[in-house]
Amino acid sequence: MQIEEYKISEMKNAHAELFLDHMERQVAENGQGETPIFTAIEPATFERDADAMLERWNADLSAPGWTRNWIAWDDGRIIGNIQLDGARYPSEKHRVDLSMAIELDQRAKGLGTRLMITAIEWASKNGFDWVDLGVFADNTPAIHLYEKFDFVRTGCCRDKSRILGKKVDLISMTKSLTKNE
Repeated sequence: MQIEEYKISEMKNAHAELFLDHMERQVAENGQGETPIFTAIEPATFERDADAMLERWNADLSAPGWTRNWIAWDDGRIIGNIQLDGARYPSEKHRVDLSMAIELDQRAKGLGTRLMITAIEWASKNGFDWVDLGVFADNTPAIHLYEKFDFVRTGCCRDKSRILGKKVDLISMTKSLTKNE
């Protein structure tokens, strides 16, 4: 199947268990073989907390810590997602945080590009000025994708996480959605 044919839709409450299945597969792939470490969640710490997740999904955009999520489907299975998280503090409500997860067998096929377009367009249409993200320094494919969308590096936190027995640096990146920046 061509990536263009995959359905991308906004997450609904009915998708919660399928989404958690997707995230469980993602956590299992994290840092395995040649796959870079891409999430701070390790299999032993993964929690299937649908209630907390649904509370953030259903929160109004004016509420602190809201979440919006878009999912890519293949034959009834979620194969990728992109998420925007709202600010916890009123002084940061002009910004959103982005995270993305694409299953190993679907990477490097253009799905990340489609998901990025979806999330950035939504953030822009909803009046946000900035999209921020953190990416682990060894995740070169993700960094290249973000740079393709004009994200710029704003800093690096050395030894941010210790995942699977490795010290991992976190690169902060941001993208302006306004023409004045």
